Amino acid sequence: MKHGVMYYLSKGGVHKNIGDYIQSVAADQFMHATELIEREELYKYAGGKTKVILNGWFMHYPRQFPPSDDVVPLFVAFHMRPKMASRLLTPATVAYMRKYGPVGCRDRTTAEILERHGVPAYFSNCLTLTLGRTFPRAPPAERRGVCFVDPLHSFTKRDALFSLPWLLLHPVMAVRVFVKMLPQALYRESPAFKLCAFAMLGVFLRTYLTLFTKDLILSAEYYTHSVMECIFTDEKSKFDYSRKMLERYSRARFCVTSRIHCALPCVAMGVPVVFVDAGDKNLGEGRFDGVLDLFNVAVARRDRLEPHFDLPPGGKIGADSEIPVKNDFRQYADALAAKCEAFAKDGEA
Repeated sequence: MKHGVMYYLSKGGVHKNIGDYIQSVAADQFMHATELIEREELYKYAGGKTKVILNGWFMHYPRQFPPSDDVVPLFVAFHMRPKMASRLLTPATVAYMRKYGPVGCRDRTTAEILERHGVPAYFSNCLTLTLGRTFPRAPPAERRGVCFVDPLHSFTKRDALFSLPWLLLHPVMAVRVFVKMLPQALYRESPAFKLCAFAMLGVFLRTYLTLFTKDLILSAEYYTHSVMECIFTDEKSKFDYSRKMLERYSRARFCVTSRIHCALPCVAMGVPVVFVDAGDKNLGEGRFDGVLDLFNVAVARRDRLEPHFDLPPGGKIGADSEIPVKNDFRQYADALAAKCEAFAKDGEA
């Protein structure tokens, strides 16, 4: 039987969410796939019986689910937004999930929704927690720098307007950080987007400087998971880009991010991480339920970051600070790996 892994067409064709591909890289550790199947087109796949791990967020076009009979699925780390439930959980999909259940869910909210619809479900956590198997943390001699991944993602335009006076009072620092963001975090974005990003720097700097030192903010490396589609030549290049991002995280002293598919792989690698939780205003209700316990969390307010973990001496985090590493993920990673390995081997010589 063939093995497949999902890829993802950009809705609108402009940006690519590298977090999706990081989840597929996690699945491919076990599947070593020969088939790439687009998530929104699972329903019309006709390539012969093919095993596919159905992990991650589902989906832009819920009426195009469930998959075709040629897809042999494993449901782990499955996520859906509560507002999507009425559209995704049709009688046909409920019957399909019952057939291939129990469904492992990336968050507790998804598991509760499925159970209310009569689908056997459990909280599996995210498959990216297994990425430490393929991307172990670099040895101490090779660790360098601190990565900030999508630090602007946690804030809204309204937040930026509130912090505009701060930006006007600190233009030199804002320009220095903006220039650092250009090569990776704002690569090939339109001038209008870059102008908006510069305006957002006021709330970022004002807020993050309550938890991180100025020297760290100025010396950090900045990355994004929202990458312009035009920089890729094909689907393979997107997988390669995602693997390079994971390799960079593995060499970081620590990472600061608002992206769970940076934070979760870092946890899996043993890389210290500070996760900036902006609540549900940008990211969707319920997606963090059961996941935040694995992180050092700082809650984003309009004028500060509120840490929910012990700070180093001095009360602020600098480039040389020691950030705690949590190991609570191992129970989930081990269970996910065992299930995926069994799925990949089942019925094969």
